[in-house]
Amino acid sequence: MIDAFTKYIHIAPLPDIKSSMISKAFFDNYIVHRGCPPKLIFDNANYFKGSEFLEFCRVIGIQKRHISNYSVHVNGRVERPNQLLANILASIKHDTNDWEEQLSCTMLALNSAIREATYVLPFFLEHGRDIRLSYTYQKNSDTPQNKY
Repeated sequence: MIDAFTKYIHIAPLPDIKSSMISKAFFDNYIVHRGCPPKLIFDNANYFKGSEFLEFCRVIGIQKRHISNYSVHVNGRVERPNQLLANILASIKHDTNDWEEQLSCTMLALNSAIREATYVLPFFLEHGRDIRLSYTYQKNSDTPQNKY
């Protein structure tokens, strides 16, 4: 899932792609931390049209907007990062069973890279501050860390 304004990417592993699983993952990984967005834009995949997901959106008051499947020109905001995610996971995957363990680091990498659309880190737009990583800390060890 990608925030339209900040381009911040939210990733959650799903054991299978079912309407009920998507509802649970969306609640657990997004709503619990950020609240309910006013609307969601998604493709016409069957799991987004399932009764559980539609009821979930209705109950929590999320407006739904469907777009064409795999339409990069319409849904490039999601399709491009999905392609990057697949490429990153393929390049760091050591065996087929540990891809879930790589998701957090992959999400960190994607959110700490400058986006062409904004020329700003999604992390900065989401949190209002630069990301602080161990490399950043070592590199700027002479700088006071209480500047925020």
